[in-house]
Amino acid sequence: GLYRSAQTMETIQAWCKSIKHASDGRMITGAHWAVGDGGCQLMNTSPWIDFGGGPGTYFNRRPGGHRRLDFIGEDLRRNGKWFFEEMDIRTKFYGAHFQGADTIEKTLSVLKRTHAQISTQGVGGYWYEFRSSCYAYPAIWRLFRKQAEISELHARDDRTMPARIAVIYGNQGLTKSTGDMRTSVLCRLGAPYHAMRFNTLMASDPATLSYNMYIFIGK
Repeated sequence: GLYRSAQTMETIQAWCKSIKHASDGRMITGAHWAVGDGGCQLMNTSPWIDFGGGPGTYFNRRPGGHRRLDFIGEDLRRNGKWFFEEMDIRTKFYGAHFQGADTIEKTLSVLKRTHAQISTQGVGGYWYEFRSSCYAYPAIWRLFRKQAEISELHARDDRTMPARIAVIYGNQGLTKSTGDMRTSVLCRLGAPYHAMRFNTLMASDPATLSYNMYIFIGK
């Protein structure tokens, strides 16, 4: 598993490097993959990779849940990288049998929650529905139009999420934060936090570390 993961990341880096050379550094390069620890670590250190994308967590997606979206954002921002979160929303039309959004009302609640998280956490995300019947409901289209208007307004503002709590992971364990019980509790409490690797913390300018609490998890 470790070999295949490393091979994938090295292949992505090789393609990005080729594009950078061919464009004299003008092109922005990256890839979509389900980010593992090695992938995120390579993003942080590679001069050829600007961004990555993929699903963050499969936990707490059902109605009433609160899943963390910006789970590696601070770590990447401090290394000059971007990450686009895959919302991976479960609706009445896809995955309702194990995530509980089995009605239009619950589907709308999940869509509203996710948009609210994107707006308040300052993250970038994407989602698409695998079942075309999703788009046959006028209520969903009305919601999308309203959310598009809100997004236009939010795009003009500073949406940096202030945080006084820093969750520090060992250099091999950051992406495991999404299912960790301790960070899940912070999410449910509505306590914003930044997550980063220990190496990123040590390399940061102390003037930028305005945290009141540090929680160290992992090795």
